[in-house]
Amino acid sequence: MSSSKISVVAILNRLDIGGTAMNTFPLMNGLIENFNVSILYGDRDSDASVISYYQVNYPHVNIVPIKYLNKSYNIFHDLLAILIVRNWLKKNNIQIVHTHGSKAGFVGRIAAYFSKSKIKIHTYHGHFFHSYFGKIKTRLFILLERGLGKITTSVICLSNSQQNEICNVYKIVSAKKSNIIPLGIETTTFLNDKESKRKIFRQKYKLTINQIAIGIIGRIAPIKNHHLFIDIAISLLKKNYSHVIFFIVGDGELSNTIKKYLTTQLKFHFGNTNYINHFVFTSWYTEIAEVHNGLDIVVLTSLNEGTPLSIIEAQVTGKPVVVTNAGGTSETLLNNKSGFVIEIGNQKMFERDLCKLIDDENLRHQFGEKAIEFAGKQFSLLKQIEETKSYYNKLLAV
Repeated sequence: MSSSKISVVAILNRLDIGGTAMNTFPLMNGLIENFNVSILYGDRDSDASVISYYQVNYPHVNIVPIKYLNKSYNIFHDLLAILIVRNWLKKNNIQIVHTHGSKAGFVGRIAAYFSKSKIKIHTYHGHFFHSYFGKIKTRLFILLERGLGKITTSVICLSNSQQNEICNVYKIVSAKKSNIIPLGIETTTFLNDKESKRKIFRQKYKLTINQIAIGIIGRIAPIKNHHLFIDIAISLLKKNYSHVIFFIVGDGELSNTIKKYLTTQLKFHFGNTNYINHFVFTSWYTEIAEVHNGLDIVVLTSLNEGTPLSIIEAQVTGKPVVVTNAGGTSETLLNNKSGFVIEIGNQKMFERDLCKLIDDENLRHQFGEKAIEFAGKQFSLLKQIEETKSYYNKLLAV
């Protein structure tokens, strides 16, 4: 590491093709010119092919696996992870520790506190403060985050609504101890060779020119509510939308459960599984720009969200979106202009607005044009890098 630069480390729960890692790597890569940058990650929950993807695409970012850092809470493993991270931070004289994700925020901020790193920042990509657990467990998480907030220099929120939740609703930290820096997207990745990327994706899955591809992208986890996506899809197939193909892009702990639910529902509604070919599970798809260009509409059925990267990426690519009004989602699109915002769990309303886009190619095009204009201005990676760099320097100067 260059001794003339301040050292920054980002800490992640795991490496996957989800929003947190997919945003953190470009951000940290953009800070290399001004800082010594490293990323620590939990290797237990990280797939080897995904690790290789980040190594190939971000060769100048130093990435370090942490053996005992994983998404589940185990007091013995957590203590070992804290010790390992604390020793690494101290050895490398890390002055800025920037954590992403709940578990990384827990381990990383405690380790940074004991290593005496000057700046301890946590970005809330989302939170566990509702819709994840029961009342008692949720309350414990809130109390834990408030405690961590006391040793945190600052938290970064991705939207106004998220800052309101963190500071006013759940009172994790005061507003003075927070800052809003929206997510940023490298637009050229999605806009260069659009037709070529679309062709690759659609040929891979044998989509015809008349078929409409609708996708949900991200972890297959309870909070994402893939059950609703399946219910919507089956309802549309019953209404003779046989030209629609539904894509579930991603993977996660609920993957097998969702596949079983799909099969059960198909048998229940159709008496057989002939409609199974209308559903595609892609697992993790590293060339995400191919996915967005290949799809026609991107949806989100979540119960709780931070700022969904997939919805921003879809709009950057020029695709209309339909999302539930969870967390900061409503701030990631122009309602009734680049997509539709639906109240959480309202299947009837979701189907109604989704069908508007399916039925009207001109409307899809109009929404897509507005999406490119809006997302390109609102979610600039260069802007996020510059704002983050400026914020680091501001905190260092205090």
